[in-house]
Amino acid sequence: MEKMRLNIGVDVSKDKIDCCLLGDNFKKSNFVIFSNNKDGFVEFLEWLPNGDYSFFVGFESTANYMRNFQKFLSDNGINSVLLNARTVKHYSNFMNMQGKNDQKDSYMLASLVSTLQTSSFTLDYSDSKEQLSKMISALDHLIEQRKRTKTFFKSLDFGSYDLSSHFTYLEALDKSIDDLEKVVKKKLYEVYPVARQIEKEVVGVGQKLLASLVPLIYDSVGVYSREQITAFIGLNPVENKSGYFVGRDKLNRFGNKQIKKILFMSALSSSRSNLILQSKFNELVLLGHNKKKVLGVLMRKILLVIHSYIKKDKINRGLLMVHTSAGNSVVCTTNKPHATTSP
Repeated sequence: MEKMRLNIGVDVSKDKIDCCLLGDNFKKSNFVIFSNNKDGFVEFLEWLPNGDYSFFVGFESTANYMRNFQKFLSDNGINSVLLNARTVKHYSNFMNMQGKNDQKDSYMLASLVSTLQTSSFTLDYSDSKEQLSKMISALDHLIEQRKRTKTFFKSLDFGSYDLSSHFTYLEALDKSIDDLEKVVKKKLYEVYPVARQIEKEVVGVGQKLLASLVPLIYDSVGVYSREQITAFIGLNPVENKSGYFVGRDKLNRFGNKQIKKILFMSALSSSRSNLILQSKFNELVLLGHNKKKVLGVLMRKILLVIHSYIKKDKINRGLLMVHTSAGNSVVCTTNKPHATTSP
């Protein structure tokens, strides 16, 4: 007999978590508030109904407030999913909910969770992945801080004022960034060994792109199609037609803007250094296509190359199902974490 599915939406804040439990019947709901700490998590576990149920929990990304709860769910074998903020916003508009409070938010999240397929959820929470994520965030913050500081001081005229202390600060900031980049690279190779292979074999793809892109899409490869991942990054073409009017197709304006910028620079570099992509670039330009549009094509090709490397890596690790030539035989997957394994 198939287990009954129970969907739980969790609105996470600094000090508390608001939970809403929904069964197959949307009219039946249960709202409870727990502390956002270990004691509250234990109470949450005790609150779950006993019986032949499958629990699926969903919550938004709220700084780092949800990380301990996410790890607790993984340790106790409860499926969870980190919901995309844009998806949550659109779903909230779809539900046409009036007003806003924590209880309504948890109900809306539980309703959204009920629409997701089981393949969207995971039990694989890794401390190594989390450490890498924090390191990348810290590195991005320092780089942005350096950029803002340089721009700010260039805009000012101090006359004869001694700026030696300012330059000393920038030198220290540069050293901190260089040191952290080395740590991030080492951690990236430890958590995702395939990144080392990609950087070595794909000309034009560097550490900065891999550190941003690989952690973002690794778990999605094999769960979502190439087209879905491409749309998630924002590299899918969008039609511009209405009646008799036919406009030019454009790239999706949504997606991760930071990764798009890095992919653009990677495509620009590849158009000059990667022989295969350089040939494709020249071919499309000779056909009369705009150079910027052609770079968009190269961005998508780089994404798909990285996708193919990740997919092959997950197959080799037994993390994906692979159909044989007969079409009906399947190599079973495993749910073992890959974070600390070596090539």
